[in-house]
Amino acid sequence: MSDQYDVLIPLPEDRAHLPPEGYHTFYINQLEMGLRFPVPRFIQSLCDHLSVSPNQLTPNSYSSLLGLGILLKYYQAPLSLHLIHDMTQIRQQDVGKFFIRLKPKYGFIKGNPSSHKGWMSRYFFVRRNVREGIAWYCDMSWVEKPTKMVLPPPVQEYNPIPFIKDACTKCFNARDLIREDLLCHFGFSRKGVAVEGDLAERIMKSHLLEAYKKKKSEASRGSTSQTEERVNPTSEEHVDLSLEEPVNPPPVELPKEKKRKSSSGGDKHPKKKKNSSSTKVNTEAGTSQPDLEVSSFIAQPVTSTTVAFFQHFIPPLDAPVVSSASDKKITEALASNFLQALVWGGELSRRVTKSREVAHSSKRSLNDVMAKHDKLMKEIEEVRGASDAEKRSLEQKLTASEASIIRLQEEMKKAGEEAE
Repeated sequence: MSDQYDVLIPLPEDRAHLPPEGYHTFYINQLEMGLRFPVPRFIQSLCDHLSVSPNQLTPNSYSSLLGLGILLKYYQAPLSLHLIHDMTQIRQQDVGKFFIRLKPKYGFIKGNPSSHKGWMSRYFFVRRNVREGIAWYCDMSWVEKPTKMVLPPPVQEYNPIPFIKDACTKCFNARDLIREDLLCHFGFSRKGVAVEGDLAERIMKSHLLEAYKKKKSEASRGSTSQTEERVNPTSEEHVDLSLEEPVNPPPVELPKEKKRKSSSGGDKHPKKKKNSSSTKVNTEAGTSQPDLEVSSFIAQPVTSTTVAFFQHFIPPLDAPVVSSASDKKITEALASNFLQALVWGGELSRRVTKSREVAHSSKRSLNDVMAKHDKLMKEIEEVRGASDAEKRSLEQKLTASEASIIRLQEEMKKAGEEAE
């Protein structure tokens, strides 16, 4: 890179949005997430189509795009602008900063960091070396919003369905895909690092999509908000339905009732009849009692489970009042709100404990700083005292020297008078 590009380390007075003339600003975190120079042509082509500069992409954009490029090359698929454009989407993360990721229905690349704190303060300046014939293949101008242009006709016809079907049955770790040896092997880096181990094992080392989807679907029941790196569970279900042979865990011998429920691969929407058969109605208490073998708060949440759990916390004096409630919906709503308060109470306690630990740590750090400050002040006082003592000693010596001079002058005058 040093022969083809000129790299300039910024000074304290430099600013990322004001690079020197002819230079462009890039970020250290982009290099950590796979960016190498020259910027891969397919990324420059995509940026040129979207009318954004490569230095405006977030670090996770490079890991997602390079991971996709490595998989396409591994499957011997072309790095077509049409294919990459159809499989990705761009979103504005900040002013002049854009995040490109796979569309939710193609969410087979995971593992990107949830955040890069302070990444925009870690930057450097790059300029292409005109003498070496290195050129940017896209407009490097800074823009505020992306502008999609009309796609040119594809260079070659390619059917991406086999690649998409096979890739969507797996879950690839982005950090594993963008390691230096794989970047070099597929032509995205020029460091010359050889592949460690078998290439197929390196690429196909993570097949955990089914477990990941199950975990994401359970987490999505308690919250509807989506983070930047989270994939929409419904869109992943749509991809599963399009596959001919979904990946299922090995069969385990279960009772007949459980076999019927697990034969559909863990259906997220069981029939109402099965839910009704899993509970027993207690006419005396006025609420339904759960079947402990099939009830759960996470895997198969049912209202009766929530109510039964809530009844364990009711004081003895209030139990008859709650049990004799005429409207079951009120009891169910009360139990649901109680569980939510219980869960959030634990979360609040955890956050308060964490904040208290941070406060204690900050206090200890402050005490250490104050102790070092006091020690330094004592050393300064000692140096100052020694300096004052030395100054007084010098002044005394100077006074003694002046007195000696005066005395010698008087003796010389007296000797002169005697000589006359």
